[in-house]
Amino acid sequence: AGVADRCKLVAGSFFDSDTIPKGADVYVMKNIIHDWDDAESVAILQRVGEAMGDNTSSTLCILDLVKGQRDAYEPWNLDFVDFFDLNMLVTVGGRERSRSEWDALLGKAGMRIVKVMRA
Repeated sequence: AGVADRCKLVAGSFFDSDTIPKGADVYVMKNIIHDWDDAESVAILQRVGEAMGDNTSSTLCILDLVKGQRDAYEPWNLDFVDFFDLNMLVTVGGRERSRSEWDALLGKAGMRIVKVMRA
């Protein structure tokens, strides 16, 4: 409520930094990164980072799943995210990621996680 005059919805490609608004306060990406493999995900995150520029108050909010961390395959201990991970792999070539995988992915894009919130 009350954000219509303060936000802007923009159509375009997140692979093309020219279509991403520059210097916004917040960039929201919901269920985007899990659609892509690591290389393409890093490219998307780098384009958003370029659009954020030197605006140190700019925030990227990623709304996505975080898989539980496991040391090995544990078929007796699968949860919803594991099945969603398989679905992303076979439908679009993407994947769900654990916290450490998110850390690594964002690190490759020159970013870092500030906070993870459970929904």
